[in-house]
Amino acid sequence: MDIRKLENAFFNIKVVCQFTQKSKPTIYAWVRKGIFPPPVQLGPNSVAWRESELQAWAADPKAWGAAQ
Repeated sequence: MDIRKLENAFFNIKVVCQFTQKSKPTIYAWVRKGIFPPPVQLGPNSVAWRESELQAWAADPKAWGAAQ
């Protein structure tokens, strides 16, 4: 299975940290500041980020925060 072909894929914090090259505390601080996509609650103890939102953020991080 090619993960790049999945629509609406979700990524956990570990993958998000690898993708952004940032730490978990930085990611959550950015979410609080509104400059990074918020996670989606998948279950009582589970959150993940939508692949589409991460790609939109990566394309233009400064515009993402302004557009939200």
